Amino acid sequence: MPRRSNTTARVVAVMEFLAGHTGEALGLSELSRELGINKATLLSIISTLLDDGWLLQHPTTRCYSLGPTLIGAGAAALARFPDTGPIRPLMDRFAAEYDVGCVAVAVAEGQLVLLSRSGFGDPLHGLARSGVQMPFAPPFGLALSAWYPPDRFDAWVAAANPPVGSEEMPRLRDGVAAARSRGFVVGLDLPPDHELAQQLRAQRLETAGISAELFVHLGQALRRHGYHLDDIRPAASYRVNHISVPILGPQPGPEIALMVPLYHGEQTGERLIKLGTGLAAVAQEAARAAPPGARRRPLRAGPRQDDTNPR
Repeated sequence: MPRRSNTTARVVAVMEFLAGHTGEALGLSELSRELGINKATLLSIISTLLDDGWLLQHPTTRCYSLGPTLIGAGAAALARFPDTGPIRPLMDRFAAEYDVGCVAVAVAEGQLVLLSRSGFGDPLHGLARSGVQMPFAPPFGLALSAWYPPDRFDAWVAAANPPVGSEEMPRLRDGVAAARSRGFVVGLDLPPDHELAQQLRAQRLETAGISAELFVHLGQALRRHGYHLDDIRPAASYRVNHISVPILGPQPGPEIALMVPLYHGEQTGERLIKLGTGLAAVAQEAARAAPPGARRRPLRAGPRQDDTNPR
């Protein structure tokens, strides 16, 4: 794996921090303290970003903000991904109503990419910031792949590392059936004493998020322990990673999934059902918020006998 560039990481840290604090006036001292970068190094980085228009500096307060060069870069990036603008108010409302975070994810270049987020006061922000990527391969991404046509579902399965074996495949099929029956996916977390669980929590607390290498190991561990919760008993408690639902549109298979990250210990089955059904209702609204003229297909709670069922 190529070595990580510390200089580039500092540039990214500056841009991400300012993007996440758009309502605050931040000068060199504040940025240095918040980012843990000494002033001399930070000033060199900021000066370059200012020269090229990536940042602006207020002439009186000397505080920094994002610059106009990002507009063109952002427009180019947005052209490659589904537009989450129409569904953002729905995500904001859901996050406020249920007191949780809510994110929208899509697939790009074989990765699940986080496009938008709402409602986060969660300190575990490293995994929930915009732009975070994780492999689109078992066990990750069932909220999209469970509603894919057979060929796309098979491609998702084939991307698994290591390959999905004959013993694992029935469990995966059970996860698909459960997801399509109730309309949402529940992903389980690792046991709290698992070595990777401790490492994962430490990296979640970092702005840089989770490394690609750790995601690979995490996926393998979750596949061994069992990742998808198929049978939810209201009175039971579960150590849950997330709840997710697809937004079904006119295309053969969803482009966007909504996800509620849950990193706060155990959740009751009753709470999971409430969150899942609430999020599924938001996905139905999001499908209706498609651009005028698009053929809309509402999210269905039950299984369907059509070409979107994986073989």
